[in-house]
Amino acid sequence: MLRDSGYDTGLFGKWHLGSSPQFGPNQFRFNTAYGSLAGGVDPFNHRSKRGEFSVTWHRNGEPIEEQGHVTDLIVREAREWIESRDRPWFGYVPFTAAHAPVKPTDEWLLHYDSDQFDVRSRTPRSRSTQSTLATWTTALLLTRRNSSNRNSPTFGPPLS
Repeated sequence: MLRDSGYDTGLFGKWHLGSSPQFGPNQFRFNTAYGSLAGGVDPFNHRSKRGEFSVTWHRNGEPIEEQGHVTDLIVREAREWIESRDRPWFGYVPFTAAHAPVKPTDEWLLHYDSDQFDVRSRTPRSRSTQSTLATWTTALLLTRRNSSNRNSPTFGPPLS
């Protein structure tokens, strides 16, 4: 619907509607797609569960290998895409950060240096760290959106 109305459409993050590229976001009218075809992936190696579709990190349905924390990669790709738009656009950015395993970078752990932190835990402290990370990355994207006067962008919230 949006694409047919002239919007450029992009999805950056988890797809979660089928791990095979034949069921990926490009097959559902997204012009650009980047991230994981699965839901949760390991934040550092970008792999999903074991099996045929453990490698789901992709750009437009083509598997890719990249270095970096999954949240940082999603933010980078979404920001670059936003900055390069020259027509109305819709961007959807569903982060994987809401999923276990919680594996923040050392930089993020420093924010909680005085707290006990167990990355395997589902305690409120662990959840608050995930929420902080998701809020910060959303703020980065919205800051870019608000500083751009390009074509009245529309941005979907980071749903998990």
